[in-house]
Amino acid sequence: MNERQKVIELLSSSNPDSIALGWSLAAVFAKDLLELRQFGDEVFGFTVLDFTFKQLTTLPESIDQLQNLELVDFGHNQLTTLPESIGQLQQLEGLHLNSNQLKTLPQSIGQLQNLTRLSFSSNQLQTLPDSIGQLHNLEWLWLSRNQLTTLPESIGQLKKLKKIYAYHNCIPKAEQQRIRKALPHTKIYF
Repeated sequence: MNERQKVIELLSSSNPDSIALGWSLAAVFAKDLLELRQFGDEVFGFTVLDFTFKQLTTLPESIDQLQNLELVDFGHNQLTTLPESIGQLQQLEGLHLNSNQLKTLPQSIGQLQNLTRLSFSSNQLQTLPDSIGQLHNLEWLWLSRNQLTTLPESIGQLKKLKKIYAYHNCIPKAEQQRIRKALPHTKIYF
């Protein structure tokens, strides 16, 4: 049985552990996202993508073809930017990009209306786009270990937000108070 057949067999399983193993193997065999095509159309129906520790420096604009994705983890890579097309992943519920080299986020991030978990800890972010306030289903936001000095005013629109982890940034006390006032029901860790 070759690599492609093994991955497809695991992905076709009804066992969640087998499906997870199938994605792990596909990620190991594929050096980048575009190489996932070698596993056939079955791969493009998957809902979870774990590409942690893959030494990725960029993501292709074509990531928007993976329309069924619900959870994506590109943590521990060397990404400096995200493509605007990431905003087209309408089923996405979790986006994890910890420990990269991101300096900015695209405005399109606000189009991810199903997002409940967003994690950008340990990057080089200095600002967040105003569009983050459009993530009305967001419940958890990890922003620790960046270079943030403020959060956009639009953050106050996130009424479902349960927790923000923003420690190890440079957010002054007055700004912390403004954020707490804008989100009185959110636990915020500075």
